[in-house]
Amino acid sequence: MYSSETMLNQELSGSMSTMITIEMNADNIAFKTNLGKGKIVTARIGNFESLSGNGVFAASVNNTGSYSAEFILSFSCSANVNPI
Repeated sequence: MYSSETMLNQELSGSMSTMITIEMNADNIAFKTNLGKGKIVTARIGNFESLSGNGVFAASVNNTGSYSAEFILSFSCSANVNPI
């Protein structure tokens, strides 16, 4: 039995480069993203000089979700920063 819903799903493990060309009617295309669940296990900020644009933030994140996920960490340095 055929469904009226057509899906393309590709799971990738690791980094790779490829080019795929797909031509189709785009009237009913939807872009879906899944938000992975994770827990920051460790976080460390090394010494850095103010306004230098340099510094190292190192973190270890465990995936606590039920599927493979990639995490991008970002933070704001404006809160709780003491003036020199």
